[in-house]
Amino acid sequence: MEWYYYRRAILPDSEISEDIHLNSNEVSKLLNQHKALFLRYTSHYDKIFESPAFYVIKDSWNGLEEFSSNTRNQIRKANKMCYTTPIDKEVLCLYGYKVYSSHTLSYQPACINLIQYLQEIKIANNREFYGCFDRESGELIAYAQNVVKEGVMYSQVKANPHYYKSHYPFYALFYNMTEYYLYTLKKKYVCDGFRSLDNHSNIQSFLVEKFKFRQAYCVLHVKYKWWLSLIIKLIFPFRKFIPIKAAKNLLFQEEISRKSLKILAELTHS
Repeated sequence: MEWYYYRRAILPDSEISEDIHLNSNEVSKLLNQHKALFLRYTSHYDKIFESPAFYVIKDSWNGLEEFSSNTRNQIRKANKMCYTTPIDKEVLCLYGYKVYSSHTLSYQPACINLIQYLQEIKIANNREFYGCFDRESGELIAYAQNVVKEGVMYSQVKANPHYYKSHYPFYALFYNMTEYYLYTLKKKYVCDGFRSLDNHSNIQSFLVEKFKFRQAYCVLHVKYKWWLSLIIKLIFPFRKFIPIKAAKNLLFQEEISRKSLKILAELTHS
């Protein structure tokens, strides 16, 4: 099992359908090895029960006609203004930062600088890249970084807000990219990741509403450093009164984990 470090957490680099089982010694070893605050993984992927823990996925493809007439019109407009294609790392190094910075600054006050951005791209060896270009100028206006295995994880999706109303880049990117992976490459699913914990983006609700993505329920497991586990236990009852955003997100994650584990326990004993 491979793991990777992300925002002071350790996450599994595996198929989302893979059940993970760890004992306390394995958890401690991973936390110490990666110098992380907590470890997060899921189990019981896409079972029949509902859960507050879920991935946002699409695992079938029925072409343009499966979408609403409004969505079909937006896709046609987008494909008239844009073209999409797989791209290599060099294209993203040359033209991606403008897209990244304009997208990121539209919802948060700061982003990484160009040197940091290029370094992240250069070490992204387990990613495939997909680009969306303005047909007239050839300018890169949106892109996605994808982790491709039996299924495909849409890891990062960025678009230049300047083109939102004129080019509909998200419609072009998601339609053509999803067709490419599900229909052309016959991948098991495409996934926009685990449910958002901070609601900084409406991409997941957009995919569910417009592109027939669905919620694949699961159980969330979170394992903390011993001292953080004590803090979580102490302040969890007061989570509604915590003003700090990072702490609120961490406590919301804990709430999701507890509720999903409770649902699993009830189903197991029923």
